[in-house]
Amino acid sequence: MVTRFVVAAVLAVALVAASMPAVESARIDRTAVHLDGELTNIVDAARDLPQTEDTVDDSSLAARRVVAVSVPERSLTSAPIDYVELDGRGPTTSASLSYRLTGHEETTYRFTRISLSTPDGPVRLSTAGIHRLSLALVDRGGRPVVTLRRLDLGREESG
Repeated sequence: MVTRFVVAAVLAVALVAASMPAVESARIDRTAVHLDGELTNIVDAARDLPQTEDTVDDSSLAARRVVAVSVPERSLTSAPIDYVELDGRGPTTSASLSYRLTGHEETTYRFTRISLSTPDGPVRLSTAGIHRLSLALVDRGGRPVVTLRRLDLGREESG
């Protein structure tokens, strides 16, 4: 009887140990898909503004969209995240949206079809939770530019 219990316990431990790499891989994949979706929401809102609204010189009168970005907390189903960063400081019209899962390479998306600017520097989200971002459509030198800023600066630094 004791032998059966010991064999069952050893077998259970072996099965759990063998399945852990698959569980970790699923956590990483699920978190990456979630973050890709969040970044897609930002890009969609930035693309929508110039198509549906008019530009103005005065940023206080600019058409706006508020996008809530969810950065998941580490859990059994979510991998830990170092940061999510949105950077539109480049000299060209391209911007980058990137994130890095703890212990992995950074994933970066660059896009050039929209002029996206982060006038206060890159927006870095490094804590789990909901972060609100404001996108505004302004006129810069006769061309539409979408500016992106954090609305919840009290929770964490923007740069």
